[in-house]
Amino acid sequence: MPDIRVEIDQAQVEHVNKILYTMPEKSRAVFRNSINRALVSARTQAKKEIKERYAISSSNLNSYERIQLRGAEYTGSDIVGELHFAGGKIPLYKYKVRPSGRRYTNRYVNGRCGWRITTRVSAEDLKETGMVRRETAFIATFKSGHTGIFKRTGGTTSTGKTKLREFYGFSVADMLDYKEARENVLDEAAETVSKRLDQELYRVLNGF
Repeated sequence: MPDIRVEIDQAQVEHVNKILYTMPEKSRAVFRNSINRALVSARTQAKKEIKERYAISSSNLNSYERIQLRGAEYTGSDIVGELHFAGGKIPLYKYKVRPSGRRYTNRYVNGRCGWRITTRVSAEDLKETGMVRRETAFIATFKSGHTGIFKRTGGTTSTGKTKLREFYGFSVADMLDYKEARENVLDEAAETVSKRLDQELYRVLNGF
């Protein structure tokens, strides 16, 4: 998903500058604070959009989301801020998975790397698709503590061990890369900018 750009429109700029025409530095502070607050609201809305469409818990999303705020900056006569979406794809195990319990056998997955669950694995990342069975997959926990959903590739490593490939779901950018989510995030940012401009003006005019 492209970065979300948050800015103040010309009518809002003129309104604030007209009221604070003798205090240009205060105008700049009003714009900057309003945009920065809007970025926080937009990030919250972005995470809400993800939770509504994808089967991932808040704790797992918080562990992997990389929605970065690029605070308000002046570019010529404009002041803008951005939400930047970074980070790779999230392991499928971090979404909704069955079995969710730890029914281990006494068989190793790959040498001494960890145990496996031998029951069939199903996972749901996009809610509208529901649970999807992964016929060749198994759940394993390795010495590092990492747990994931894997399958054998048919190859071997340089040490002769079976090669495994982990299943991944979507990245945060992927999960927000659709029109409705983008529009909702932009609407939330615009609404917050409008509210905060009035609040910041009130603070300046009342000496806060």
